[in-house]
Amino acid sequence: MYNLFFVKITFFALTLTFLNCNAAKEKTNSGSDKLQQVLKFTSQTGYFNVDGHKFKSYVKTSLKPYGVFLLLSVSMPERKCSHCGDALESFKLISSSWRFSEDFENDVFFGFADFDAGGMDVFQSLQIRSAPVMLYFPPYELKYQSMMIEKYGLSAEGFANFLQRVTSRKIIIKHPPNYTVLMSVCASIAVLVFLFYMDVINIKLINTALQMWSGATIVMFILLMISGFMWNHMRRPPLVHEQENSIIYIEHWGDGQLLAESFIIFFLNLLIGIGIVLLAQPRTLPITARKWCAYVGISVVCIFFYFLLGVFKKKYEGYPYGQLS
Repeated sequence: MYNLFFVKITFFALTLTFLNCNAAKEKTNSGSDKLQQVLKFTSQTGYFNVDGHKFKSYVKTSLKPYGVFLLLSVSMPERKCSHCGDALESFKLISSSWRFSEDFENDVFFGFADFDAGGMDVFQSLQIRSAPVMLYFPPYELKYQSMMIEKYGLSAEGFANFLQRVTSRKIIIKHPPNYTVLMSVCASIAVLVFLFYMDVINIKLINTALQMWSGATIVMFILLMISGFMWNHMRRPPLVHEQENSIIYIEHWGDGQLLAESFIIFFLNLLIGIGIVLLAQPRTLPITARKWCAYVGISVVCIFFYFLLGVFKKKYEGYPYGQLS
């Protein structure tokens, strides 16, 4: 009797082992098939378009031996998604940089789900109602990690930083060559050589021009920095905010700034600077001219500084002075 019981237990254990081995083998085969299929999908562009079927089969599945960085976006202009185009451009850049690099390995892939081009089921499955959204699905897992746009931004370098944090993979972004600067320099040199040859300009004129250009460059750099254009370069905000009956040019919260707002602050600072220059005219000018320059300069400084304070009043409630409120 005990021998029969021992035989049954042994047979049961062997059966479970055989079934587990078959399941593991089927899982391995399924994962390998999925990997080969995704490699085929991404062989041309570096990423693959994700619809409802591909999402369930190749992204949100515990059988995949790879991770997927998924971008969810919209493409119809009627939706007025100002960030979607920037996100898609950066997404294409990082996906191609990774897929066609020498360090490429089959553990990270890129997928793109467009709500307006077959990706509606993906949005509904994830219960997402906004765009753009960046998610990372780790290997052999159904859960995902969401990328914070406020922290990483919408640049390809920001995407790479997020992926390095969640996958330890360092992706080097390879920007396409831009010959605009080279062509501009060559054209400028050609013009200068031609002018020298025609004896239109001389060394003294060039020296004066370089001094004026260097001064204008320094002033322009200072104005760009104090007007928030470096923040725009990092965060890439929209030009304006469009509402039903109005257009907002100035962001109402202190930690944000629109692109149009940066231009407004730039020109206000520029006009204030011109007013200060008018106030500092040399004594070699006639007294009447200096008086008029002083009158115009102080008027320009007061008026446009008044409007500059108004911009701060818009952004910081309780600011003691301001007009544009």
